[in-house]
Amino acid sequence: MRQLFRNPFFWAFVVGCAVITSMRPLLRRIPAPPPVLRQIPPFTLVDATGKPFGSIAKTRTTIDIVFDSVYSGVLGGSAVALYFLVIDFLNGQPLFTPSLLGSVLFLGAAAEDVTTARPDAIAYFSLAHIAVFTALGAAVSWLVHEVELYSRHPIAVLLVIFAIIEVVTYVFVPLTISGVIERLGIVQVASANLLAAGTMALYFVLAHREGAWHELQHSTRELMFDSVYCGVLGGSAVALFFMMADILDGQPLFTPSLLGSVLFLGADARDVVTLSPAAVAYFSIAHIVAFTALGAAIVWLFHEIELHSRHPLAVLLVLFAIIEVSVFFVASLALPGVIERLGIVRVGIANLLAAGTMALYLAITHREGAWQALKHTTRELMLDSVYCGVLGGSAVAVFFLVTDFLDGRPLFTPSLLGSVLFLGVAPEDVAAVQLDAVAYFSFAHIIAFTALATAVVWLFHEVELHSRHPLLVLLVLFAIIEVSVFFVVSLAMPGVIAKEGVSRVGIANLLAAVAMAIFFVFSHREDAWEKLKQKLKQTARLA
Repeated sequence: MRQLFRNPFFWAFVVGCAVITSMRPLLRRIPAPPPVLRQIPPFTLVDATGKPFGSIAKTRTTIDIVFDSVYSGVLGGSAVALYFLVIDFLNGQPLFTPSLLGSVLFLGAAAEDVTTARPDAIAYFSLAHIAVFTALGAAVSWLVHEVELYSRHPIAVLLVIFAIIEVVTYVFVPLTISGVIERLGIVQVASANLLAAGTMALYFVLAHREGAWHELQHSTRELMFDSVYCGVLGGSAVALFFMMADILDGQPLFTPSLLGSVLFLGADARDVVTLSPAAVAYFSIAHIVAFTALGAAIVWLFHEIELHSRHPLAVLLVLFAIIEVSVFFVASLALPGVIERLGIVRVGIANLLAAGTMALYLAITHREGAWQALKHTTRELMLDSVYCGVLGGSAVAVFFLVTDFLDGRPLFTPSLLGSVLFLGVAPEDVAAVQLDAVAYFSFAHIIAFTALATAVVWLFHEVELHSRHPLLVLLVLFAIIEVSVFFVVSLAMPGVIAKEGVSRVGIANLLAAVAMAIFFVFSHREDAWEKLKQKLKQTARLA
């Protein structure tokens, strides 16, 4: 106890409690707000003159902000405490995390030397935990009040504030209790922070939006079903993709075995060579839980964006990009070496499949008449995809066929690509034409351009329907596709672009893009073909 009484954090907590207790009578005597502010709804947007942008309601008083501080602090702190309590029980070391933090912070122990739980360290850190989350709740409540009262973009500002708080936490914790983040693991610490932020944000949404709780009760059933369907579809897409990839590699179920071995059995990714049924079972459960949580998060975000955003498509694309980057970041931290073992291209394709499947489900179920429109336009889209893929793929194939003939090596390019992609040969070792490699790559070429054409046709269709600047958007999309092609080729077939020459590959891609663009112009503009014929007739007469 002497160490506790000597600790400045304990006395800071005691003084803070005494100040808050003494201020309660004063808070009740605070006068009512001025008439203008009385008409402002809680956390409604106002302009420079004090006039509200939204509907009319009562304003929040200081005592409300104090209660918000207490509730948000208790909820955020409880979320973190329960999370680490569960983690410690799963690790077979109940209450180890607060003991570790208390030992380092109050007893001067090094993080790597703490091996057992100490009741005194747990007691000291519990008091510090309450004090810190009380202060954090007060700061967040005040910020929420200020931001929602005076900002035109409260959600964006609050997201930035939460990000700043997270960064400050990661800077402050290593300085105060060095070695603790490394001992606990950055993924666990980040998950706890995310839980705290999400819990506090949920409290503010339900407490500050009129009718939010009523809306939540009515929409929970639909959101739950959407979450289940979305998670099942996304998770199934990834599972089926890796199942097919493993079967083609001659190692069925190797990917879930690798992931389960690294995540649950502590194996190194480079050492996993055989299938472990236990690892497959463990990872299957984790896969279901992860995609259920991801589906719930995406559905909730989609619901919020549909309700409140003026540019839902742009916001959703940004969110999907953030999720993809987050997946790569979390996977590299939680499963070190796995992405390198599986290949970044394969992991990227699996993520893209999951995102596309979930986006397709949400588009069909949330757009009125989307399913009927899809059935009516599927035939046209399929025909466009076939024509577009044939023209683009033929342009590339003919170009390389001509260049190979001019080089005196007919069919060398498809033989080079097939040898590198399917036979595992280094580009610099390919000197002669192999007909089996040509055949393998021909199939891959057809499949790749069919998929590319389908994506391009769908994008073209969406841009034509919804964009005010279709030409500009399409040019940007073609540029993105070109960059993506160079990126994927350099990863999937390293050394091939250098062997073929970047200018030759660029010309082939440009030819494919031009051939597909010409097809779209003539097939989607009714007067384009007639104009071309008239121009040709005029040219013939002048000649």
